[in-house]
Amino acid sequence: MEYKVKFCVGCYLPLAMGLTTKLLEANSHDEELSLKIQPGKAGTFEIFMDGKLLFSKERTEKLPNTPDLHLGNAQGNETGLTSENTGSCC
Repeated sequence: MEYKVKFCVGCYLPLAMGLTTKLLEANSHDEELSLKIQPGKAGTFEIFMDGKLLFSKERTEKLPNTPDLHLGNAQGNETGLTSENTGSCC
């Protein structure tokens, strides 16, 4: 399983790092797990799984909450992903 998080570094670095940490914790025994982080344009926050878009801030006009996402073994667990995790760039 491969996750990619594409995000505005100035806005959402803490949120993206928190998400990748939670994915690693929830899937710690999955040797096939791959996590990629990619800087994006201002205001961007997108999550992809195996090349398919799981979440887009642009499409939803909000930041992700855990129930919005299907994150493998992390699904349904409280991960601290809330719309309060915003930065100051955009």
